[in-house]
Amino acid sequence: MVAERVPRSLNPPTPVELQKLRRRPEGWRLACQTVVFDSIAVVTRPQMGRASLDAAVAAAQAEPLPLVEVAVEPVEEEGQEEPENGEPPDDGL
Repeated sequence: MVAERVPRSLNPPTPVELQKLRRRPEGWRLACQTVVFDSIAVVTRPQMGRASLDAAVAAAQAEPLPLVEVAVEPVEEEGQEEPENGEPPDDGL
């Protein structure tokens, strides 16, 4: 069971999910088939009582998200490779 903070935080269910979960409650997803695009709250024990489930989802949604720094490596454009000697290419200027 998942509680999305914004609509469309997940990809739509795949055909594999629809087949595997056809006898399960609505809202169940397979982690191996799910792509997450934004923050979500995942309930790993959906068999809990409904009141407990609602309280767990509300608590997760109220908690602020941790700040995480992501290191991004620069991508070289085609034809912009550095020579093997490690020096920048001579632009002819």
